[in-house]
Amino acid sequence: MTDTGSTHDTAMWIGREVDAKYRILRLIGQGGMGAVYEAENLALGKRVALKIIDVESATQPDAVERFEREARMAAAIESANVVQVFDVGIAENRPYLVMELLRGETLGARLQREGTLSVSDTVRMAAQVLRGLHRAHEKGVVHRDLKPENIFLARTDDESWVAKIVDFGICKNTDRTGALGCHTLTQKGVILGTPHYMAPEQAQGLADLDGRADLWSVGVIMFECLAGHRPFSGDNYEQVIIAICTQSPPSLRGVAGVADPIADVVSRAMRQSRDKRFSSAREYLEALRLAVPESMQGELLGADTIRDREVNAKENDVLSEQNRLPRSGGGLNRKRRLRSYLVGLAVTVGFVVSIAAWAVWNRGPVVGTGSVGSYAPAISADASAVIRVETNVQGASVFVGDRQMVDGLVDGLRGETVEIRVQAPGYETQWRTLRFEGKQEVIRIELREQPKPQSASSSVSPTPSGPRNVTTSRPAGVGSGNLTGGLELKTELP
Repeated sequence: MTDTGSTHDTAMWIGREVDAKYRILRLIGQGGMGAVYEAENLALGKRVALKIIDVESATQPDAVERFEREARMAAAIESANVVQVFDVGIAENRPYLVMELLRGETLGARLQREGTLSVSDTVRMAAQVLRGLHRAHEKGVVHRDLKPENIFLARTDDESWVAKIVDFGICKNTDRTGALGCHTLTQKGVILGTPHYMAPEQAQGLADLDGRADLWSVGVIMFECLAGHRPFSGDNYEQVIIAICTQSPPSLRGVAGVADPIADVVSRAMRQSRDKRFSSAREYLEALRLAVPESMQGELLGADTIRDREVNAKENDVLSEQNRLPRSGGGLNRKRRLRSYLVGLAVTVGFVVSIAAWAVWNRGPVVGTGSVGSYAPAISADASAVIRVETNVQGASVFVGDRQMVDGLVDGLRGETVEIRVQAPGYETQWRTLRFEGKQEVIRIELREQPKPQSASSSVSPTPSGPRNVTTSRPAGVGSGNLTGGLELKTELP
């Protein structure tokens, strides 16, 4: 992430206080518009990433607007797979933004070091990126510059990693309501992005880009992770653009270790016609879930949660929801439709039996002569409720039974109760019974560290290493991503 041509005066900021709120500790990285530092929140003692625009960019209105756009767009997206923005301000007449501090490395750095990723790691990374994109596209935000350098593999407490999307500097707002208070920075015919990862419509400079351009980029990234090279190449920028716009993408079929269903999912994501690609991140994620073997299902936990939340928000009746056929492109196969039908039938039969038992027990007639459904009060979407579970441990998992809740979101109906399990490596598991009261609520559960055995060998803990400084020779846009990790306390849901 080093840009030797930057006009940022990095040395002057080390050790300084910004707005009497942050003390800058060290330089993390430097890009085309500014530099990112590790800083300390003076009030909380929390470590954060602080990005300051450089001297030259601060005098250019377009650059300042792009910088502010990045803050607005990223802050509007609530997702564990999108870097979180905590604060913005101005220091020395230069805008700055404060983000979560991430420990780890970019996907680009890992590919530079290892060449490829395993199928399991590729699917895991793609699933997490698609969840982040699902939230971004819900807000009308198209990233437009997804590439390995803008996917950060943030290290978690258990030394695993979670993929986070960074750098929304050239994203596009397709939300016509103006809720984000910004407009597009580009005009028809202007091309922004990194050529190797551009969708054909983006490479042609079309103005009507939507989320399917990001899904193309995810397909290209998956191809590169599995094959060890990009699907389109050329000796210069123009040759790459021509290849993307005129050539069919190569297939992963035949690549060692890559099953044909996964290869077909990636091929569909990279179809030249956007109408023939996946229509949404949710559909892409569902296709991945159906393509991987059962042993890899854990990498895609949350695919059903995304779909079920959308269904619950649109259905007005419990029985009609359980017997609902998927919308076009929903990706449910015949077995899943049959299962939904049987579940709905079982509920109906169970209801009839309960009514009959009630009548016998009370030795009186059941009031009413209408259909069975007329006895059940309609449950509208207004009765649905969501509880977000937050903890003091980054990377903690929330379960209902054996099902992990994405982003700690637990769905239900108001008045119902549900038992949850919260756990994290090295911490005692906590059990709670939740009752859905309001439509949107937030609770916080404190996890306690497990007692450590008293021994001489365990009295000293190893010091975790900092971010890896990897020298990379990758072309096209290396170093434009942001390094940003942590946990922000929330008081309400979006």
